[in-house]
Amino acid sequence: IYSMNSDGTGQTRLTNNALLDLSPDWGTSPNTFNTVPSTPTGLVATTISSSQIDLSWTAPADGGSAITGYKIERATGAGPLSTLVANTGITSITYSDTGLTASTQYTYMVSAINAVGTGSASNMSSATTLAPTPSTFTAVQNGNWNDPATWGGTIPISTDSVIIPTGI
Repeated sequence: IYSMNSDGTGQTRLTNNALLDLSPDWGTSPNTFNTVPSTPTGLVATTISSSQIDLSWTAPADGGSAITGYKIERATGAGPLSTLVANTGITSITYSDTGLTASTQYTYMVSAINAVGTGSASNMSSATTLAPTPSTFTAVQNGNWNDPATWGGTIPISTDSVIIPTGI
């Protein structure tokens, strides 16, 4: 007698007058089986810049089957969580989220993945990207503040630094 599933053909043996399936989803000891990974812990979101937040967490127990990646979810502001990365495909316990909007809060959760499936999500962790770095504009000619030609092509905004050289 043998069993078959999408993972292949397994062995079956008689133990205490009961059939015990030893297919590929079962663990190495009789009467044990692999499970999804436990919950990652200690998720921390760290602001790096106006467009980057780095994540780090502690890897969970693997459930008897090696962790193959992580699912990362993200919410922007007070919005709902959505999948940022369905499966990182690597076992690294860090992730850099880049290309973000300045001065915006992001909230994250992480789940571990193994051959059995995806485990429960971690604690939530939030961070806010930094404000954009102001640009410095130097007047290139005497003129109207709202005229791009005064500034060499671009009009400064209220957060920019402005230099007006003597003699202009």
